[in-house]
Amino acid sequence: MADNGVGVPQDMQAKIFELFAQAHSDNLRAQEGLGIGLALVRQLVELHGGSIALSSPGPGLGSVFTVRLPVAAEA
Repeated sequence: MADNGVGVPQDMQAKIFELFAQAHSDNLRAQEGLGIGLALVRQLVELHGGSIALSSPGPGLGSVFTVRLPVAAEA
C-alpha cells in the first residue's frame, strides 16, 4: 500500500510497528491515532506466516507498506 501522507522519519522506521508507536509530524492532523494499528497489522500478518515492511524516504514524502503472505499449496 502506498500513500502520499506525512511519511515516517528514518529514526522512527524501526519502531513504527511497536505498540503505541507514532511518527509525529509538524503537519496538523484532524484526528490523532493511538499507535495500535500497525502493531495489530504486523501481528495478524505474522500469525499467517507473513511479513510487513515499510519504505519511506522521510517526513512529508509518503510511505509504502509491503505485506508478504505465503501461498498455500493446493490440497
